[in-house]
Amino acid sequence: MNAFDINNWDNEFIDKHRRGISDLDWARQQPYESPKYKIGDRVEFKVGGFGVIHKVKLPQSGWPSSYATEDIEGFKGHPKTKRAWHYEGDFKDQYYGQP
Repeated sequence: MNAFDINNWDNEFIDKHRRGISDLDWARQQPYESPKYKIGDRVEFKVGGFGVIHKVKLPQSGWPSSYATEDIEGFKGHPKTKRAWHYEGDFKDQYYGQP
C-alpha cells in the first residue's frame, strides 16, 4: 500500500474534478464575489450526492467563498461524506427536487 502524499494532487482522496490541481490553485479558480449560495440551500455535488449549506465563509484575505454542508434526510450524501469546506466549483448547482 502506498503512503499518502499530501503533495500528490492526483491521489484517490481528491475528487476527480480537482485532481491534478493544488488546493491553492483550485481556490484561485473560484469566483471572488459575494457567495452564490446561502445557509439552507440544498446543493448537488459534482461527484454525486446532495447536501444542505449550513455555514458560509465570505471571501476574505484573497480566499473565495467557501461552504460547509450537512446531509439531507432522505438524500444520498457526498460519496466521501465530506462536509466542509467546499467551493462553488464543487457543486453542480442548487437542487430543488424531492429525495
